[in-house]
Amino acid sequence: MSAPSPWLRPLQFLAAALGVAIVTLFVAWVRLDAPPPVTAVVAGAAGEPRGAGTIAASAVPTATAAPAPAVVEAPPARPTTPPTDTHAVLYGSVKRADGSPMTSGVLWLYRGGEHVGTQSLRDGTFVFTGLTAGEHRLDSRLDDELRLTRTVAVEAPRTRLDIQLPERWLLTVNAVTPDGAPFVGTAGKPAISMDMSRCLAAAAFLEPLRGDLPPSNHGEFEAGLGRFRSNDPFGRRGGKQLPRQTLGVLTLPLDRPVHVALMLRNAVVAQMAVPAGQPDVTFTLSADALLGKTAKVRLRVVDEAGAPVVGARVALTDAQTGSSGTPTDAEGRIAFTRVIPGRLDLDISHASLCGPPVHVDVAAGADLDLGDVTLRTGVEVELDFENFGGKGGVRAYWLDAPPVAGRSVKETYISAGNGRTWKSRLFPGRHGLLATGATGVAFLEVDLTTPPSQPIRFDLQPASTLRLTYRAEASSLHLTVRSRKGTIVSERELRGAGEYTMKLPPGEYELEFGDDSTPRTRRAITLGREGAVLTIS
Repeated sequence: MSAPSPWLRPLQFLAAALGVAIVTLFVAWVRLDAPPPVTAVVAGAAGEPRGAGTIAASAVPTATAAPAPAVVEAPPARPTTPPTDTHAVLYGSVKRADGSPMTSGVLWLYRGGEHVGTQSLRDGTFVFTGLTAGEHRLDSRLDDELRLTRTVAVEAPRTRLDIQLPERWLLTVNAVTPDGAPFVGTAGKPAISMDMSRCLAAAAFLEPLRGDLPPSNHGEFEAGLGRFRSNDPFGRRGGKQLPRQTLGVLTLPLDRPVHVALMLRNAVVAQMAVPAGQPDVTFTLSADALLGKTAKVRLRVVDEAGAPVVGARVALTDAQTGSSGTPTDAEGRIAFTRVIPGRLDLDISHASLCGPPVHVDVAAGADLDLGDVTLRTGVEVELDFENFGGKGGVRAYWLDAPPVAGRSVKETYISAGNGRTWKSRLFPGRHGLLATGATGVAFLEVDLTTPPSQPIRFDLQPASTLRLTYRAEASSLHLTVRSRKGTIVSERELRGAGEYTMKLPPGEYELEFGDDSTPRTRRAITLGREGAVLTIS
């Protein structure tokens, strides 16, 4: 055996030293990259012990008095404030009250009223990346859970938020015919159309309703406490189907008796008192009980000379549906039956002629005659979207609508995503054009009786942000924004409770809002570059 080399021992010592250095560097790197400590944790169900540094928070149900809001514990103070351009990450988990992961639902994240991210929950976790450090608002739609809304202080590089949802009461709402068969989709019974089943829902209130709710343009109507998840009896949405007699499931706060109303959009079909915690409630209805809430609407379509327009296509739709319409007869007349009540879009067209862009309020059980509706030759306008950055569009409002009870102006929207320029046909008269692009906003008033030079260009300027926090206790708030001169700039229907953000040119405005059951409230507001926050209810 040969003698060991004199270099062997020094080499062994050097290898050992290098090994120690590599391990030390690896541990330091792992610690540097590890997620930060939990900075906001929602504790478990009531009665469970809470560990150090955890807090309790509860989701706020829509249109009900909520318990005192929880305060999200702030992360430890840092020596310096992150710069505004720092990109941060918000991540964490959402669990039900029993500790199981929330595997369905959607989270939305907002900063300063601007939507900055959407996450679908599949395994109970979420990650929002590319955020700017600062205060954010988290909102949600979680299947069979109360609404979760939360203010979160996001810090760079990462902030973790683990949420455990509060307990809730699930109430299954059934509807059957007098002979016990499922009310919707029963063979051999008077047909309940897909549109009717889509607009048929349940809502819960602390007191019984004394009448129908204000008209709404939304098909899938929401009101009252908690949330309603409708059944899918025709399988049109691809969701999990419940038993045929089940209309859907109401998610409600615990320990509160309620009055459950069966609604055809905003019209009350039936009501029933339900004790707190009861697992299900069943309405027994005849088809006539529902069909009696539908309406009849008739009108005659004429041209500017008063002559009937034969074959004009007429449609009555809501915000979630569309239709190519039904043609008028030889006298220009048309009649609709079994119309679902609400605030409906009246769409009429024939060749180059178009009808006035209006909504029509249709009451439950009404026999409504709209009389003669005059078509006029549409004015083709070309809009220039070159400086919009490929985003946003133009909202047009007809300013010459006559004041007719039960009718209101309908927005016409032209998207900037259609190309550098786009041609659209508008009803003759004055229009307010609210333009919103990636680079700013602008508002123009144009008179199409003497069309302006085309294409119409918009000088986009930095926007002023108006953030509205609102609570619509019964059903919805109708909001109208007017310029100082009284010109309509924007109209919206706000439902439930939450925030709505509008981008407007700086200036003076008047806001008018209400639920149509009481006199409208008016409020003047001046928007500077810094924007404004306004609470309405």
